[in-house]
Amino acid sequence: MNENIFFIGIDSGGTKCELLISDKNNKPIYRKIYKALHFSVHGEKAISDHLIKIIKDSVESKNMLMCNCRGICIGLSGVRDNKDKNELKKILVKSLAVKNITVESDTAIALHGAFKGEDGLILICGTGSILYGVINKKYFRIGGWGRIIGDYGSGYEIGINAFRHLTKEYDKGKSKSKLSVEIEKKFSLNKNNVLGHIYHRGFDIQNLAPVVLELAGKKDRDALEIIDKAVSGLLQHINIFSSKTKHKKEIKLAFSGSIIESGNALSKSLEQRIRRDFENIKLVKRMHTPAEGAVILAKHKYNKN
Repeated sequence: MNENIFFIGIDSGGTKCELLISDKNNKPIYRKIYKALHFSVHGEKAISDHLIKIIKDSVESKNMLMCNCRGICIGLSGVRDNKDKNELKKILVKSLAVKNITVESDTAIALHGAFKGEDGLILICGTGSILYGVINKKYFRIGGWGRIIGDYGSGYEIGINAFRHLTKEYDKGKSKSKLSVEIEKKFSLNKNNVLGHIYHRGFDIQNLAPVVLELAGKKDRDALEIIDKAVSGLLQHINIFSSKTKHKKEIKLAFSGSIIESGNALSKSLEQRIRRDFENIKLVKRMHTPAEGAVILAKHKYNKN
């Protein structure tokens, strides 16, 4: 057996793209965060070009050879249809000269990383939000409709509500709250330039979420109000799942995503509400990260030794 073989897992979400290279024993060789591109926003060509570049750059940086790559699994936000997955796979196989490539949704690799194929639910909340799970080999997907029509409780929605708070205070013309002052200070925003930043300079609205979370942790009233709305939005996913499935037996639920993994005001409130309102939901820590889940999937599918 070739001792130089390796596997690649990629978790490309709404904000960041994590690439992980591991050896045959799942020992990490290389890990790096890259810019993320969303399939439904940027399209097949931009996505494939980006993935090819970061894979080649990462492999070359460790003086490895693509011919020793036994398998690649890519979890990509915004890709749902098998047709899109297969088309993207064809491009990658041709350009990388690696036949063992799988393209999945970012939710699929997050779920596998959390439970390694066992039953469970994963609530993902970063830029977007979604509840994804499997029970007796049946998969459930609640939410994940994107920031324009969905993603309740997400980082993007928190950012939107923070901007609404800011502009409402501009309209009232009164003294600004601590939240508004912090937003203006951190992002160099004011009443005269806010529209330009949002509509013409591609301001990442979800970037306001950490400011809101920080102030909520300090018991700021306005920030806590926004976080409470986010918690209610995330709980909608679980309410719909419970109503839709009528599942009464105990089911594990893990959190994933930058907004709810760090023990902040939102995650703490969310945990309390889940424990109070859902007797059959057992909150657990995920077993592996989504990128690690992608590597595990690649190894499971393509390692024949």
